[in-house]
Amino acid sequence: MDKKIKAFQLKKRIAVEYITALERFRESFSGDDAKQIPEASADLDRHKEEFFIAIAKLEELDDSNEAIELCIKERIEIEGRCRKLKTFFRENLRKEEVSLNETTGLASSTFAFGRPNTPHLRLPKIELPTFDGDHTKWLSFRDRFIAMIDASSELPSIAKLEYLLSSLKGEAALPFEHTALTDDNYSVTWAQLLKRYDNSRLLVREYYRKLHYLPAVHVECVDKLTNLVDEFLRYVNGFVKLKEPVDSWDTPLSNMLLMKLDRATLLAWEKHSVHFKRDKYSDVIQFVEDRIQILKSTNNFASESGERSSKVAGSNRPPQARRSIANVASSRSTPTVTSSSKCLLQCADGHLLRSCPVFNGKDVHQRREFVSSKHLCWNCLGDSHQVKACKSDYTCRICHQRHHTLLHAPVHTPSSMVAMAIQNNDGMVFLETALLYIVDGYGKRHEARALLDSGSMSNFVSNTLARKLLGMTRNKVNVSVAGIGNASQLMKGSIVATVESRINTHASQLELLILDSPFMHIPTAPIDASSWEMPSLPLADPSFYVPGKIDIIIGGDTYWELHSGKKRSLGEGKPWLVETAFGWVVAGNASFGGSHGSQLCHLSTNVTPSLESIMERFWEIETVAEDPILSAEENACEKHFVATTTRDASGRWVDKAQYELR
Repeated sequence: MDKKIKAFQLKKRIAVEYITALERFRESFSGDDAKQIPEASADLDRHKEEFFIAIAKLEELDDSNEAIELCIKERIEIEGRCRKLKTFFRENLRKEEVSLNETTGLASSTFAFGRPNTPHLRLPKIELPTFDGDHTKWLSFRDRFIAMIDASSELPSIAKLEYLLSSLKGEAALPFEHTALTDDNYSVTWAQLLKRYDNSRLLVREYYRKLHYLPAVHVECVDKLTNLVDEFLRYVNGFVKLKEPVDSWDTPLSNMLLMKLDRATLLAWEKHSVHFKRDKYSDVIQFVEDRIQILKSTNNFASESGERSSKVAGSNRPPQARRSIANVASSRSTPTVTSSSKCLLQCADGHLLRSCPVFNGKDVHQRREFVSSKHLCWNCLGDSHQVKACKSDYTCRICHQRHHTLLHAPVHTPSSMVAMAIQNNDGMVFLETALLYIVDGYGKRHEARALLDSGSMSNFVSNTLARKLLGMTRNKVNVSVAGIGNASQLMKGSIVATVESRINTHASQLELLILDSPFMHIPTAPIDASSWEMPSLPLADPSFYVPGKIDIIIGGDTYWELHSGKKRSLGEGKPWLVETAFGWVVAGNASFGGSHGSQLCHLSTNVTPSLESIMERFWEIETVAEDPILSAEENACEKHFVATTTRDASGRWVDKAQYELR
């Protein structure tokens, strides 16, 4: 009993000391400490709660009159001290909010809610700004909300809180989902929102990251160019608002924008700026904006002219699009289409047929029918010649025949391969799987699921994951990889990437061959491991018993370097836990029963005959023929003998021709 009393007395004393420290913070408070008020207020609530929990336990353990009287006095004293601290924090927090409104310069904005001298005008409804947690949209939301809601002296705090909570969406709304609608909660909620998002250092990083990852324009397209310029200007204006020295960033900003332009626009800029001494951001952005206006006007004019010229009396022939070779920038002879060329599928943008999203959305047979109906070239999809006269050096990337890859139709040849497999439901072999991070060329980590395979001589990565790794250099390789049954695949690309452990500090640099076909799911079926007594060890793959896709295969070259040699058994009939650099993996055999009567036999085939004919052929193999089996030569000799001989009256075999003459 004495130990428990001492323990709770210690907790009470610690809480009192923390409250005393907050009182010292109040005595030495200055204007620079105003930002610490939300944290100090939260600490006060926590220490106050800890004190009253400890005092209640002491009252239960020692119910003597003297002890109860002492606890009551301590309760009253701490309650008064905490009340004074709470009042101090609330008053100074409001002063901090007023100073924030003054620094933004928006407290005196033209917001006229319920002004008595304002004439009764029917103004259009103004939508409140919303914020979903995107850092690049915070500055706009903050300024508009302060001007419309926070700076209004007519609105009560509870109404401001209601407006604030209704403006928050998605990620930004989650921390305040259960906030009570009271006057005091508005200042606390707004302060927490400012603390979380109003961080200029974090905002600069986020703006630069978004600017860096803006998608590039690969083919000249007005809409994509417009979207690129709009987003680029938005992020740069954000830098200006954060008081970054944008005026001295001509070189990085201009080069970053030029790297995202299509080849035709970049070539036009080079012609325009050939005599410039340096690239200025203002010149580049002005040039691109002017080019967008020119392209829009040209497209509209070409569209109207095309419609008028197609309505010539007595002619139903569509007008031929004018061709230009100004944008040809390839050493190979490929068909060129100007930016003003109209798509054959009547798209608004001028683009090649192979870049048309509508054409790419069709299946192979629909594409083939469209190309045939329009009498287009099957190799380059041009409309001025047929495939026999095509001068393009490109061929199908799949079969290397003289047709476009978008028109490649897989040939289904009948096969007589029959595979039989036996599955035993009493057991399963667990392969080593691990969750890890793979780092792309920009240092961003992507989570992936890896298979540790000692039988593989190479490392592999799926094409789906390889496409997500930005900034990675693809190396051209020509490696043939053979698997079970000598089935081989040709690898034409590889990357060198770093894989990192989620649990430890381990990192390995691996060369990964890019595999086009997807990996199989491991395990192939869900496993019930709820009855296993798993030790408290960090598992490399916590969901090892659930079927999931494999993104990476780490082969035998690195396999043994990842294992420490330690292992632990999960018990009889269960697999092992093996320690690796990525955590503990589950590996080995596991049995789920003792009988052998639950084996299943599966038959899989891709032949065109029915299953009945296959089984009939199977039984014919086992049937013993009654007649002697003759070879081809023996069968021919037998037929010749029967055709040229016959039996006479005495039963002898004689020549048929001579016998008939007699």
